[in-house]
Amino acid sequence: MTTPSSRGDTYWPNVLLALLATCPGLINATALTLVSPTIAAGVGASTTAVSWVPLAGNAALAVGGPVAADLSQRVPPRRLFPACLALFAVGSLVVASAPVLWLLIAGRLLQGFGSGLLLVIAIPLLFAPGLSPARLRLSSGFVVIGLFGAATAGPVLGGLVAQAEAWRWLFAANAALGVLAIPLALRVLPRRPAPAPHRRVDAPALLLTALGVGLTFFGVGELGWHDWDAVAVSLPVALGVLALIAVVVVEALQEDPLMPVRLLARPAPIVGAILAIVAGAAFTGTLSILPLYLARVRGLSAQDTGLLLWPAVLAAVVAAVVVGVVSGSRLRPLVALGGFVLLALGAWALTGLTATTGDGQILLLSAVLGFGAGVTIAPGIILAALSVPGPLIGRALALINLFRLVGAYLAAPPLIHAIGTHTTIHAADLAAQVQAGSPASLAVTAQITRLVQFYTAHGVPPTLARAQASATLGQALYRQALVLGISDVCGVVVILTVLGIIAVALILASAALWARRAARHDAVVPTTGHARVA
Repeated sequence: MTTPSSRGDTYWPNVLLALLATCPGLINATALTLVSPTIAAGVGASTTAVSWVPLAGNAALAVGGPVAADLSQRVPPRRLFPACLALFAVGSLVVASAPVLWLLIAGRLLQGFGSGLLLVIAIPLLFAPGLSPARLRLSSGFVVIGLFGAATAGPVLGGLVAQAEAWRWLFAANAALGVLAIPLALRVLPRRPAPAPHRRVDAPALLLTALGVGLTFFGVGELGWHDWDAVAVSLPVALGVLALIAVVVVEALQEDPLMPVRLLARPAPIVGAILAIVAGAAFTGTLSILPLYLARVRGLSAQDTGLLLWPAVLAAVVAAVVVGVVSGSRLRPLVALGGFVLLALGAWALTGLTATTGDGQILLLSAVLGFGAGVTIAPGIILAALSVPGPLIGRALALINLFRLVGAYLAAPPLIHAIGTHTTIHAADLAAQVQAGSPASLAVTAQITRLVQFYTAHGVPPTLARAQASATLGQALYRQALVLGISDVCGVVVILTVLGIIAVALILASAALWARRAARHDAVVPTTGHARVA
């Protein structure tokens, strides 16, 4: 049997393989925010209908993790990894060539499922047994790049692709990368048997996972047509959440579960899970709100919107360096907690956006959000997954990543829906303020008069000039209402993020207190008739 030692140093080929396996799928997951209108035109569908494309892919991405945890126990890695890459490549090719919406959704399901499988089986390559502390620190940084750096690059790449109307080429490139990674996997991965080839399939956990993810994503997807009080939304979401809770209960009650829930029910893994899930949802939510603001309030193109978010990519690289430096030290949870605070500050800054907020402020905000999330989300995943014995890392990662992905990719649609609701309320309030005879009405009348004079001075007929002036003022009122709606919703994100910070701080403080008590207890060693201080 070929062993890693007989194949030479495989660390750097493993790093390359892990990045090739994780980055493309996560780039797709966030790039579609800006590409969706272009896709809608390409397949002859409405933008609302095309919203099912990212939802389908992200749902399949979440389900893929637990399935990978099961397959990795029963299938040799040298067979499983290339098969997952091939599935991802086939799904990407279907998306790239899809002439109609249903085929596009089917392709995204295949692609997302393949990407979800790869996430769980690729990351353990970076933490193989026998790595030196220096390489373990490097691996922690690469996880930040693979999991988070790719997600921040998505909107930037998505803006460029949307502007060039080259979304099919984006997915064709994904297919090519998947195919090219197969020979690398066959060369790098050793020939070794599966860890437990005769292990039974954990059918209850897998079925509940698929049911829970499918129902919650379906219910949230219906927000494009209904409100939360509609049965088509509330019932699937409620049943889906119950099914996901049942996954945890079922796994906790088993002697040898697929996903080690009981091993993760300790302070360090719980802190890691909170960091990954809450911070992931907060970052993904703000990352969806910023493009909405830039496009609808500022009127920027998809390309200009994406380019204003590039500091988040640079911040992710800096975060990877910081995470690598503090990895394995006592500073790691403190740095992650500091990143959590930065995320809260970034969300708070979003509440102060106006129609005239400058590009410099947006660039700085993007960098703050990117760095905050970079030192929080991936370190949280690492902290949780590496708290279990080495052979169980992939299975622990499957559970943490399941809830992280559900939280992250279900955050955006409800937030965008809430912004729409609050915008409607604020628009009605603003309209009520300009009723005839009010001071606001007199100011509006004066503005319309100035606009009419401007248009007529440029050769526009008086009747048409007045219509254009009214339309211009209406758009300005809508933008103001949208800014107020964004402020309301971002305030909720701030509150949820602060609650996560408080929970992490309390758990860390409690763990430190218990550790000090245990140290004092261990320092007192009973002897014959009295105590001796060690």
